[in-house]
Amino acid sequence: MMQNPQVRPYLRLSLELVALAAEGNEAYRAIALQLWNDFLGWIASALKVEQEKDRLPLAALALATTEGFMLLDALGCGPIIAQALQGLKIRKK
Repeated sequence: MMQNPQVRPYLRLSLELVALAAEGNEAYRAIALQLWNDFLGWIASALKVEQEKDRLPLAALALATTEGFMLLDALGCGPIIAQALQGLKIRKK
């Protein structure tokens, strides 16, 4: 998905929002927080969980992972993303 040319402009925009929010711009911080809260809610609603108490922690983990991958992708760190995905395969064993 991160390599999709139709998606990439939105990923760049979200990175810009975070950068501006990190500089202390409250307007951009509010927009970025709303975006991430909405994304977290969407992930949580899409997850299939065995126990409801696991929904939010797993959604937060998925959000942190995907956003981390987005940041690494923006820096051209595809090999690190590939290693992380390999780590997930090791963890499943």
